[in-house]
Amino acid sequence: MGGDIFSFFAGLALMFFGSLVLIAFWPRRSRRESGSEVLSLAIFLAALAGVSNAFYWQVLTALILEFRLATIFEVRAFGKWLDLLFKGGAAYAMFLHLKALRAQLSPNERKKWSVLEMPFYPNRRLCLVRLMRRWRKF
Repeated sequence: MGGDIFSFFAGLALMFFGSLVLIAFWPRRSRRESGSEVLSLAIFLAALAGVSNAFYWQVLTALILEFRLATIFEVRAFGKWLDLLFKGGAAYAMFLHLKALRAQLSPNERKKWSVLEMPFYPNRRLCLVRLMRRWRKF
């Protein structure tokens, strides 16, 4: 019982601060895609995924179960489908973080590095280079 209460209030805190981040990094349209714009979108999507996840699993689930509007099995079954959006959105946001990092490189350097290689910039290791080359073939 105590863990449920702590989880509920932790979810509210995450929703509050996440909402502030959503406001601060609301995407703005422009004609060219700069690294800072991609990073802003990545931060926005990560916050949106976190806020949505907290709302469903910590806040809404607690209220649904408290007022017996559905069973735990129904809540979990629906939540698993929502997790496709929550976790998928977070994964896409992480990809955009790497894309924003790559956008900061000079055009010549950018040609040499893929988005998936960016965690290893500027020092490649031989085994990682081979792994990324194989990944590019897929």
